[in-house]
Amino acid sequence: MTVKGRAAASATFLLLTLAACGSSSTGPTASTQATSGAGAVAAVTAAYSSLFDLANPAVDPKVAAVQDGASLRAAFTSELHSSLAKLANGAKVTAVQIQSSSVCTGQGLPSLCATVDYDILSKAGKPLFATPSKGYAVYAGGKWLVAKETICGLLSLAGSGTPAGC
Repeated sequence: MTVKGRAAASATFLLLTLAACGSSSTGPTASTQATSGAGAVAAVTAAYSSLFDLANPAVDPKVAAVQDGASLRAAFTSELHSSLAKLANGAKVTAVQIQSSSVCTGQGLPSLCATVDYDILSKAGKPLFATPSKGYAVYAGGKWLVAKETICGLLSLAGSGTPAGC
């Protein structure tokens, strides 16, 4: 196996391991996630995947994947039963870019953040929208989370106005 092939295999293993750990987590852990590189991308991807796993109606994994998610529990509970949620079946992250402190604070986010391009997928696995959605992830408490601003924007579009907790 070439060096490039080994690197790709290692990166794939790391992504799968982090995705598995991130998608099943429901609370804080003693370990911290990577703040840069492939580990950070995998952790951000896992947070978005957990949040948009609408085939799983459990609220706790979604609350755990979002910055200040506990304040959005009622909104998640309500929206998971909406007609829009029934059309979607996950998300595919297409790009993650760790941002500088000035970009993060300029957006009103903690100083370690990332911009995220993602597609919300249909039941058939195809993007629901013609262009990828854009959002943020923030690093808080030793892990990457979907920025509250991102999910509040989506919940506002899906429902009638700004949901409680936003």
